[in-house]
Amino acid sequence: MTGDEAFLQDTLEHPDDDTPRLIYADWLDEHGDPDRAEFIRLQIGAVKLPSGSRRRVARHERQRQLLHKHEQRWTAPLHGIVQRARFVRGFVEQVFVIADGFLPRAEELFRLAPIRHLIVTEVGTTWAELANLPSLRRLSTFELRGVGIDVAKARLLAGSPHLSQLTSLILRYGAHEEEAVVVLAGSPTFSRLKVLDLYGSAVAAQAMDALTHSPHFANLSYLALGDIEEGDAITRALADPGSLLTGLTELYLGFTDAGDEGAARLAGSPHFARLEVLDLMFDRIEEAGARALAGSSHFRSLKALHLQGNPLDARTRRALKNRFRERVWL
Repeated sequence: MTGDEAFLQDTLEHPDDDTPRLIYADWLDEHGDPDRAEFIRLQIGAVKLPSGSRRRVARHERQRQLLHKHEQRWTAPLHGIVQRARFVRGFVEQVFVIADGFLPRAEELFRLAPIRHLIVTEVGTTWAELANLPSLRRLSTFELRGVGIDVAKARLLAGSPHLSQLTSLILRYGAHEEEAVVVLAGSPTFSRLKVLDLYGSAVAAQAMDALTHSPHFANLSYLALGDIEEGDAITRALADPGSLLTGLTELYLGFTDAGDEGAARLAGSPHFARLEVLDLMFDRIEEAGARALAGSSHFRSLKALHLQGNPLDARTRRALKNRFRERVWL
């Protein structure tokens, strides 16, 4: 095993640990690849800096320069397997793949990089093969992009023994059957999830009841259900006293037509005491709903309230600003 291979293997076996990556950077310096070493250190160091700080911005600019110069070389082993790749903490961790080109070389890909976030499209007839791929156990985030899920496909995902380590499941803009969402909600496979993103997907009353009452989703901290005109069903379920989704810190419900009643339900529910981000953009919220939000006793942790695109008059905007100050976007 070469030095490169040994360091890569250590990183694959300890994907959350920065130490093997930094040791590898030292080795690269000693073996004639200082740019790659610098890039690894820059990405690891930037994560620890405050968002928007001058040092972080400067590090990102230097990363961009190094990637522009070397990305083709650094990602060469992945060519022909992935469509796009993204570096995280110095290594490729996120990849976008087309299923039929990826599956024959999937095990090879997971030996070449510490993949944590897999984005798959055009699954076609490969559902069973995808769900039964052993390397999926390395993932923290699994994303299907533009792929619809019916009940049979949901059962394949829900029954996969290789997805039980997931902390994020992203199923955006898929024409999912509502019963398929119910199947996913009923599966202990997803009991580690912190992030569930169903933005732009079919989620009405039946699915919402399953989501909010699933013990397997009780640990969710991030939920996205926007861009579907089911605001009434969504807010009723979320505010229901029996809902188990009481630990949310980020909730995205933009473009759902939640309206004044939906906003008032959220404002009156004690489930959202930990909420830090609430997105209600373009939700047809007017004075009554906005004043309910401004008067809520449950939004004490809120750091960002997005209300852009709602028809709010000047007096209502002042009330919101008086309550949330710079934390509200209008």
